[in-house]
Parts: sequence; C-alpha cells; structure tokens
Amino acid sequence: MVKIRIGDVVEIKTKKGFCYALLTHKHKQYGYLLRIFEQLYEIRIDNAGGVTQNKMQFSCFFPLSAAVEKNIV
Repeated sequence: MVKIRIGDVVEIKTKKGFCYALLTHKHKQYGYLLRIFEQLYEIRIDNAGGVTQNKMQFSCFFPLSAAVEKNIV
C-alpha cells in the first residue's frame, strides 16, 4: 500500500497527456487538497519534483486515497 503524505506530487493520466498535482493539505471532511499544475506532458516524466516550478492551474479537493487504491493516479 502506498503511503500518502503532504508534499507528494501526484501523476494524473488524461486524454491529452500527463498532468501533475501537488498534495498540500488534508481536510477531515473534504479529503485531500491538490494543486493542479498547468503544463501537460505527452510522456510520463521521470522526475516529477521539477513540475512544482510550473504555474498552478487550479486547486481542488479529491478522494486521493481511493484513487490510489484503484490505481487511477
């Protein structure tokens, strides 16, 4: 089982490529707060830590634990 920690970078596969998000907070009621970066990548990148220098597109609460268990992110 993967341990989720504040500060983790999450990879999300989309129809347009890979996007990355930074896990910044956990709220008791709403779940994990992700800050989604603007830039999309055609291929999976090796060092996701570098994406944190990119511009943020939006933030959202997300059921990250369930998505990790189902191998969605």
